[in-house]
Amino acid sequence: EGALLVQPSFLADNNRYLLSVLDEIRKSELSFLARGVITVEPNQDYDFQGLSERGIVGIRFNLMGKESFFRIEDYDRIISESKDLGYHLELYCSDAWVTKLAIQLNRGGSKIVIDHFGMPDETSLLESQIFHLDALSTPPIIKASAPYRFLAVANSDLAADKCVVLAEELRSTYGENCLVWGSDWPCTQYEDRQSFADTLCWRSKWTTA
Repeated sequence: EGALLVQPSFLADNNRYLLSVLDEIRKSELSFLARGVITVEPNQDYDFQGLSERGIVGIRFNLMGKESFFRIEDYDRIISESKDLGYHLELYCSDAWVTKLAIQLNRGGSKIVIDHFGMPDETSLLESQIFHLDALSTPPIIKASAPYRFLAVANSDLAADKCVVLAEELRSTYGENCLVWGSDWPCTQYEDRQSFADTLCWRSKWTTA
């Protein structure tokens, strides 16, 4: 019925390819809707109205490994302007920073999406920071994706199985609709062991829809 295309980390804030794909889909008048999530740089000017017209609905904050350098004040205007158009804010960071950064991003009231199950600590999945987001103005949406990024398991299907209980606990905490499946394609740095088809098989394990 549709597709949500998220700017991959390795392209940083160069969103031109993502936007060109959205343009092509729209021009082709395909039978499904396509929307996109961009990455931004601090204190820059963006035409969010124009981006919305091209299908953009959210902003991704790729902060993995850069969490301590993040300053919410540098993004206040960007977040405020995008919120007026209903954008959500997507957060990719390590488990230790999930609660702190999600609360900061949410202070303007934007909907928060958390990448890759919140990158939980594999030694204590059910005690991870992803379960401590009660302070958000609305419950988070959590992307059920890429278990191989936080579980040191050689077989990704086994990693996916380990996330079944995690998914159940997240639904119990934030509601049945808190999870949204994601493919993580093109599975950067894991291309040799992952395929889009693999991730489709995991969807029914984790989500109810």
